[in-house]
Amino acid sequence: MTASFVRPPDDVRVATVAGPVRVTVPAGGYRVTATTVIGPVTVGVADDPTAARRIFASTVSGPVDVLAG
Repeated sequence: MTASFVRPPDDVRVATVAGPVRVTVPAGGYRVTATTVIGPVTVGVADDPTAARRIFASTVSGPVDVLAG
């Protein structure tokens, strides 16, 4: 599953059971939760636990990428 944004989103929730998850957002600070049971996790944005903007990206099996773009 892929989600791309041209403006910084306030709240993103992307989840699947099997397959890759890729979220692309403008550069900036986000409160990021990115999880997978089987596969790599890549977070390429500033992960700020106090940020108002939130990203939740999850899968059971597959890679999870949260990237600036």
